[in-house]
Amino acid sequence: MQNGLDGDFQAYKSSDLTVQDARILRELAPDDATAAPTGAPTMAPSAAPTAIALVPPIKAIVKPAPRGPLMIGLSDNMLPVARQAELGAKFQAVVKFQSVQKMRYPFLVKPHLDAGFQSVMVMEFLDATRHTNLKQIANGLYDKYLYKFVDELMDDGNREVWVRPLHEFNGDWYPWGTYRGGDNTKRMFKRAWRHVHWILTNKGANIKFQLAYNCVNGQNDQTTPFLDWWPGEQYVDMVVCSGYNRAGSDADHQQWLTFPEVFGAAYEQMLTLPGMKPLGVGETSCNNFEDNDKAQWIRDAFYDFVNTYPRIEHVTWFLQNKNDGRWDLNSPEEIAAFGESLIEYTPQNIPQDLPPLPPQADINGDGVINGDDAPVEAPPDPNL
Repeated sequence: MQNGLDGDFQAYKSSDLTVQDARILRELAPDDATAAPTGAPTMAPSAAPTAIALVPPIKAIVKPAPRGPLMIGLSDNMLPVARQAELGAKFQAVVKFQSVQKMRYPFLVKPHLDAGFQSVMVMEFLDATRHTNLKQIANGLYDKYLYKFVDELMDDGNREVWVRPLHEFNGDWYPWGTYRGGDNTKRMFKRAWRHVHWILTNKGANIKFQLAYNCVNGQNDQTTPFLDWWPGEQYVDMVVCSGYNRAGSDADHQQWLTFPEVFGAAYEQMLTLPGMKPLGVGETSCNNFEDNDKAQWIRDAFYDFVNTYPRIEHVTWFLQNKNDGRWDLNSPEEIAAFGESLIEYTPQNIPQDLPPLPPQADINGDGVINGDDAPVEAPPDPNL
């Protein structure tokens, strides 16, 4: 017998419910909702059937907030302003990867906010003296650097800043990674995350938090769900994960992958996390490999950001050639694909005022004057 809910279900599908809502309704519906129980008396033809609410009302279903505009970000050391001229299109965000010891708001965030960009600070708790440091983070070893950042932000008018602490925590390549052993357990990660959240917000700073997974768990763990690291709804404003088409980057990556093949499984996991948070891509890019069409990969990825993965609101691109791959835009076709996609899929009417960065000295002695030359403070006490 055809399921008696099909008509109602189709009506719900034609409304503004998301695909995920439709899945919930399907799961709530019995296999044969209108079939009478075995042995039940047959209803007289003249009797009106009693209306039974087999499907909960729409208002009872938790739905995500309306999607915001797609914001595309680029790291500041990849020269987003200069690239805008090359691309003929605008980025919406500037992302800064910075160790907490040198995380100075006036040098690293304020210039980008002044220019009209959204700012995302990736807070790196790098510590050459430790193999693991989640316990030290949770116990406050780095708090003075976080408080300094907060104080400088609030002194400048307390404009909104996004932060991404402890990124790729489900890996083993950073000292805060939970596959690194020692005290770096998932439970300790949650403690550390909540502590950092408290330090950055208890004075009222206008800071939003991105919880940043790697799209694949460290040590090829394919069974542990993202939910195991979840620190709590009140501590997260957006969830992102990082994934690349690494084809050709090493012996273990010789297969060309589409963006859905890179990101799709992780996206499904992020959908299961509580709170219906906005989602994003922490980092992505594509290597040039053999005769594969990287320009088309870029166009397809932008299409997928908007159409295949409707909860995505932020994407950080990695555009820089390195020893392990050619991740930049390396041909006129790739430049055109990226610029035209920015125009097609992202807001281009955001006002931008692009003053030069304030004068700085080459403090770190690398021969380049840039945001990395923020004043260096004394390292934390290694005994803590």
